[in-house]
Amino acid sequence: LLSLLAGLLTGPALFGLAQNAGVEMTIFLMSLALFLNSAAVNGFAVLVFDLIPAQLFGAAIGIAGGFCGGLGGVFGPLLLGYLFDQTGSFFWGFVALGVSAALGGLAQLPIIGHEKKALRDKARQQAGRVPATPALEATAQSH
Repeated sequence: LLSLLAGLLTGPALFGLAQNAGVEMTIFLMSLALFLNSAAVNGFAVLVFDLIPAQLFGAAIGIAGGFCGGLGGVFGPLLLGYLFDQTGSFFWGFVALGVSAALGGLAQLPIIGHEKKALRDKARQQAGRVPATPALEATAQSH
């Protein structure tokens, strides 16, 4: 949920940055966007830890971080530079980055229900009562 909210809030910070002309506000909005982006990345790492078995966590976070971070690190500056060359302004580049940040946050919406289920399953495992089937669980609860 933290990752989703931070990703969604990064977009408006970048939209504000696109429309801003003052130095102080630029520094504030850039700092805010970087803070929210960092919160989204950290929330994503926690999400991966919740959803992936512990023995696969290192590989999963490496693949996801390398792939997603690599794509963002390559295509973000290229897109910003291309749009600046076409328009003579950073406005559309920051708008595009804001839209992509918001879409990245929205892409996590389907995962929320799955994460809650995974957390419940982990809690059951740690409590030592992992039922073999849902029918056994219903029987155990009725007695």
